[in-house]
Amino acid sequence: AYTDRTLTPPFTLALEPVDGTIRGISSEGAGGAQLEIEAPVRSGGLMDLEGEMDLSDPKRLTDLSIDLRQTVLPPISPMSVRYIGHPIVEGTVDIGLRYEITSSELVGGNRFVTDRLALGDKVEGEGMVNLPFKLGVSLLTDKEGHITLEFPIEGNLDDPAFGLGNAIGSAAQEIMGELIKSPFRLLGKLGGGSGDEDLGFVEFKAGSAELGTTAADKLRTLAAGADERPELVLQVEGAFEPEADTQALQEAAFEALIAERQTGGEEATGGGVSLQFLEELYRESSATEDLEVVRARHTKVGEAVEGETAEAVFDETAYSRELTAALVAAQVVDEAQLRELGASRSEAIRGVLVDQSGLAGTRVRVLEPVALEPSGERWVRCELDVAAE
Repeated sequence: AYTDRTLTPPFTLALEPVDGTIRGISSEGAGGAQLEIEAPVRSGGLMDLEGEMDLSDPKRLTDLSIDLRQTVLPPISPMSVRYIGHPIVEGTVDIGLRYEITSSELVGGNRFVTDRLALGDKVEGEGMVNLPFKLGVSLLTDKEGHITLEFPIEGNLDDPAFGLGNAIGSAAQEIMGELIKSPFRLLGKLGGGSGDEDLGFVEFKAGSAELGTTAADKLRTLAAGADERPELVLQVEGAFEPEADTQALQEAAFEALIAERQTGGEEATGGGVSLQFLEELYRESSATEDLEVVRARHTKVGEAVEGETAEAVFDETAYSRELTAALVAAQVVDEAQLRELGASRSEAIRGVLVDQSGLAGTRVRVLEPVALEPSGERWVRCELDVAAE
């Protein structure tokens, strides 16, 4: 029986009754005793132990295989609350331990396979390790409801800094920590990708909610990976960048205005518009500066040639460019349009994940659109996140 008296009330994990044999016990010779032991776990499950051990000096020689099958997990909730802050409400675990010790040097392997593991809500003030374990469990649980963890362990038992329990805990914590830091790389691998590409965001051209081919392919890979982790929910955050999106929407509105108003006689060569047409639009716009003032700004008097009057030189290209910029800026784009654009982007992402890739709609959570800080780029990034269902 193992009893942890630091818990209130004390927690005991017991094996009973114990059945088995130990052969070849001796204080002489290089070999160890042969062990074959099995015992049911009082709270549910069965343990098998086989191997060899010097019973008088285990650090000199130990070679053991320990298997625990279908060990029921809810009874160990007092310990799980203490160490990870969550009770275990459901699940079993198979544990395979392979430990070899020679002259105090330990080389071991650990394999844990849980079935239908479910954690309860976080217990306030509890947990020695501050990690989002419920999310970690969802990231690790496959379509069959299993979690499989395998990791080695090595160390010298004479080293005061080495402790078997701490070493196992540190290894498990490292696995969980790395997983939570980069969940989308895991999902990328599960979805058939390389795992090197970050699937945690999608980029749109400023002013647009249309997904490019590359972005859509990323989302399909993400959906395939998420399908392998059925306890995960994908969170989609539609975003807009007020500066870049406003500029792009104004440009699009100006182009639409031209398309609506333009007639054959007003179309210039090269697919542009005539200067006369731009001036007409300018006069109708809300611009406050007089057109003649703008024209004068782009008219300069050239140098007079002897015997001739100096001629005015008009820069039509610069003049046309300023009129166009003023007309673009005059197009009205309000915050409601920007938020609608952000919502359209999240809907485009949801469409690929759910409508095209077949993820259940309940597994894609669309969040409210958010405004981003100016980036100076003509691309707007919508972030994705994962959560435990």
